[in-house]
Amino acid sequence: MEQELNIQLSAEAKQQIQATTTYQQYVSLRNTEIKKHIQQNFHNLPLISQTKSEKALTPQANQERMIWISLLGVGLLTIGGLLAKLKLNRRKK
Repeated sequence: MEQELNIQLSAEAKQQIQATTTYQQYVSLRNTEIKKHIQQNFHNLPLISQTKSEKALTPQANQERMIWISLLGVGLLTIGGLLAKLKLNRRKK
């Protein structure tokens, strides 16, 4: 765990992990140590925030979005036209 997660374990934690007999015990101890590590180093974690420019759509994504919106509009107009035709046909009968 020290090599994989770069977490320094105390001698007591190492002894407890070596004394485990089931995977469930190991996982429980591992999770406890990870929680301790996170709590100790929480103030050192960098904050990740996106700037407004990073949130903006790329030109390709924006173009694709416009195509989908246009297709949706055409589909809605087509359905509306077909419903209107259907309504007129019912009135004639």
